[in-house]
Amino acid sequence: YFVAFILIGSFFLINLFIGVIFMHFNRAQRNHSHNNLFQTEEQKLWSDLQRIVARAKPDYESNSEPVEPFRKSLYKLVNHPVFDVFIMACILLNMLQMAISYEGAPDDYNQALEIVNLVFTAVFVLELILKVVAYGCRGYWNNTWNRFDAFVVLASLMDLTLTQFSSSSTTALRVGPQLARVLRVLRVSRLLRLAKSFEGLQTLIQTLLYVLPSLANVFSLLMLVFLIYAVLACYLFYEIKKGVVIDEYTNFQNFGMALVTLFRISTGEEWNKIMYDCLDPIECFDGENDCGQPSAPIFFLSFILICSYVVLNLFILVILEQFDKNHQDPNNPVQNFKEYLESFRKVWSAFSGQHRGTRMSQRFLVDFF
Repeated sequence: YFVAFILIGSFFLINLFIGVIFMHFNRAQRNHSHNNLFQTEEQKLWSDLQRIVARAKPDYESNSEPVEPFRKSLYKLVNHPVFDVFIMACILLNMLQMAISYEGAPDDYNQALEIVNLVFTAVFVLELILKVVAYGCRGYWNNTWNRFDAFVVLASLMDLTLTQFSSSSTTALRVGPQLARVLRVLRVSRLLRLAKSFEGLQTLIQTLLYVLPSLANVFSLLMLVFLIYAVLACYLFYEIKKGVVIDEYTNFQNFGMALVTLFRISTGEEWNKIMYDCLDPIECFDGENDCGQPSAPIFFLSFILICSYVVLNLFILVILEQFDKNHQDPNNPVQNFKEYLESFRKVWSAFSGQHRGTRMSQRFLVDFF
């Protein structure tokens, strides 16, 4: 009975509810695009494409092979597939080294992990130096992933420096371990480099970046719902002092505590017990226990329904809509342009080397096209 109820009630009907929201959301999106007084959908797509074209650059420094023999050999090394595989393996092993650390480990164990960390840090610093020499400072900095690598490497070096200073007996050089821990955690972000080698991960990250403005609108709607319900909660349940869950940290005595409590309810943590406390409290501020509100079930059930099943699912719907628009449509010119941009940069750098990527000699035009 209960398994059947969960399958039908939770997995089927709730997903059907979400599907209806998704259908009406797509219909509203289409109506909005059709009723746009200033741009049609094709014109908006064209303007987005022109904006991307205007920002695109040949990036000659990153894609051109150096002339000097030493830099040329380094350029071939850092662009070799085996080099990328080696760096990715080092990243995964470095994450494994960070994961196997535990509280109360022997000193020899921790010292061995520190030595391994020094080796990996040296590998990443050497990678940075090789790429700077191979690409040049400007060519290295033009690449977004290289800037991210430089940030993580600098954070690792600062972590090692602060670790040494924290063990120093000099008071002026002693730094709190909290800052060192923050810099150490930044090394975990190095895992994002794996997206550079996997097209699927790049697609997901690009989708999240594209959808940020729309997510801001949905977040504003969510905050509006929280503000409305927080004001209502302060008006309805401010007299309740103590319950099974309601205490000095979970209550509706002021607007700030009401927001915190509503955020806890939105996560699903004991929201039904908070509802029962508002129905039948243990103690009120007047010393009695008769300040419960019969309208509490309507308040809490409507809040859970709106937050969990409507507004929060809008975040998923917006992301899916953007993914379907930019990555599922094979005729999307914006996505096609980004896919062929890197190929164009490499070909342009090969044919415009005599003029440092600024222009191409006319005798190369036939071969270029």
